[in-house]
Amino acid sequence: MNIWHQFPLVRVYLALVTGTSAAIIFGSTTSPGLLIPCILCVSVLLSGIYIRGAGHFKYRWVFGLLLNLFFIILGYDLVIIHNGNLLADNFARRPGAHCLIATVDEPPLVKDHVCKTILRVNAVSLKGSYYKCSGRILAYFSKDSLALKLHYGDMLILGTAPKPVDPPGNPGAFDYRRYLASNYVYHQVYLRTGTWLKLASGQGSPVIAMASDLRDKFMAIFRANGISGKEYAVASALILGNSDQLDAETRREYAGSGAMHILSVSGMHVAVIFAMLSLILGFMDKRKNLKRIKTIILILAIWFYAAITGLSPAVLRAAWMITFVIIGLTWMRYANVYNVLAASAMLMTLADPLIITNVGFQLSYLAVLGIVSFHPVIYRLWSPRSWIIDWVWKLMAVSIAAQLATFPLAGYYFHQITNYFLVTNLVAIPLSALVIYAGIAVLITSPFHFVSAALGKLMAWLLIAMNSSVRWIEEAPGAVSRDVPFSLAMMVLIYLLIIVLYTLWISRRKIYVFLTLGILMLIAVLNIVNVGMRQNQKEFVVYSVKKHTSFCFISGREAVLFSDSAVAGDSMLMGYAMRPHWVSKALKKVVVVNLEDPPSMLKKTPWLNGECVNLRNYYQFGKTRVAMLSHKPPFSRPKNRLYVDFLIICDMPGLHMAEVCSLYQAKQVVIDSSTPVWRTRQWLNECSRLGQKCYAVSVRGAFVAEL
Repeated sequence: MNIWHQFPLVRVYLALVTGTSAAIIFGSTTSPGLLIPCILCVSVLLSGIYIRGAGHFKYRWVFGLLLNLFFIILGYDLVIIHNGNLLADNFARRPGAHCLIATVDEPPLVKDHVCKTILRVNAVSLKGSYYKCSGRILAYFSKDSLALKLHYGDMLILGTAPKPVDPPGNPGAFDYRRYLASNYVYHQVYLRTGTWLKLASGQGSPVIAMASDLRDKFMAIFRANGISGKEYAVASALILGNSDQLDAETRREYAGSGAMHILSVSGMHVAVIFAMLSLILGFMDKRKNLKRIKTIILILAIWFYAAITGLSPAVLRAAWMITFVIIGLTWMRYANVYNVLAASAMLMTLADPLIITNVGFQLSYLAVLGIVSFHPVIYRLWSPRSWIIDWVWKLMAVSIAAQLATFPLAGYYFHQITNYFLVTNLVAIPLSALVIYAGIAVLITSPFHFVSAALGKLMAWLLIAMNSSVRWIEEAPGAVSRDVPFSLAMMVLIYLLIIVLYTLWISRRKIYVFLTLGILMLIAVLNIVNVGMRQNQKEFVVYSVKKHTSFCFISGREAVLFSDSAVAGDSMLMGYAMRPHWVSKALKKVVVVNLEDPPSMLKKTPWLNGECVNLRNYYQFGKTRVAMLSHKPPFSRPKNRLYVDFLIICDMPGLHMAEVCSLYQAKQVVIDSSTPVWRTRQWLNECSRLGQKCYAVSVRGAFVAEL
């Protein structure tokens, strides 16, 4: 018997993903329409009825082919249909609109200087008339008393026109535009005080509004019971799915120790809630009718918790899976776990086809697939006699299985690998389960202040213990391998290696030994090629850092960065703007030079083994000559017209390009991001008239030249 026959929903879901992936990759704007899927659907039904009725089972491949074609085209069609930017009534198709009417579509997030949320457009005003429209906007509000009172479902009128979301400014940087596009957001707007007005409240979904209000009340209960500071931030994320309070240090500690999944409400949290409710309602298992009532209560409770925690992909996956498992257990039906996984993923993909691009969705399903597939094999390697050691080994096997399935993808996205994940999970997972139970107990007993206050103290102690253990693990030597240059090809090869090794362990067939050796050889060759390319790489880069000057020379696996004092002294800013590019180039050493240091410190200083030399505002990198024009010292004008390959122009008020061209003969002029946009556009126009090649970093992103 063909093993694939055991996983019909898996096969169908793979066809659906093929269609959605094709539409996303090729970016098609043309929909085949609903006619073709309808014809295929009818053909599938008729072929199935004919084959089963007439007994022509040798033609069942026709049914399978038509079914797979139906889901491929359906997936392709769904991406086009769901892409709000392509709809005829999208607000972007009505240029020149004076104002927009929109509804707050997500609970606002309060930051240092702004309030951030997503708005759903309802209508636009054009030439004195209002037209019904659709679309979503990322909105930033000036942080004032009115913005702080915004809630989900508030209807607003906006007096500022949205603009398309900017692409990433630097190579390798996080593509926020693509992330927003996966959530059907293509425009953004900054709303200053006085440019918007609240029209009404309660215009959103009553279910989401109720869940949002409940979450706010639960967070207030935690605060009232003595949970504060970092413990409050972790409790909000761990129990209620609100990660807005987490600071950068806490995120770094949990990510570095391999415990970040604990702060993202997922299957573990839903399973804890399910286990607790099952235990409480265990008395209902004695009678058939009561058992069915218990099933309904469990399903409603699970989805209620999922709604309160924000309906993230991981929570949705867990909620759907547990729903199917509960129904199967109630009616005594065996359900293959792979088919259950495929069914939950299919429902989510049909509702939102772009969810397959969500990193949380991908990691969540890979983790469960790893646990389901690898855990039994790993657990059977050892059979401890002590039940305590057996429990520890079982938890370790689960951690290894999940890590094995997710580390290549996590390495590709985040360029780091946690090395002490076993220690972290042995400590943090039990503590996090206790925190969840304690947190629920605090919420339930909140009407009885003395009880909830005592439980609040217990919860605070547990949170302090968990945070301390996570910080201790993250600070241990070798806890995390950072800046790992994981390429897409390397990720694919490692996954192929894991699959082949797993199949070899299960089947013990010789062919998989040769496949393993072949993949290992490919990985070795890819690594040798990458090392060779990186040893010989040479680049000149002018980075995009708003209102600042930063440019870099890269030679082999070393680099020297020249920047103003604000960038040179801010490691966090460099990590956000430049480190992703350095990681992609596998750099081992980056020397940071402050352009505002005294001339005596910069004069004729050699870098990159003497390959890069600087004299005031002139730079020699091999055979490449670079000059910089800046109103800040050190600066010197050439006595005669000077030939350079690249001329960097910083913010220089009163500068005219005709004067620049009389001083320098440059192959390429680069206007850096310290220059205001209006002045940049003025200089671009002047360069165009003079026939001078010019590149504006603030308009087009970082300038990268391979030398």
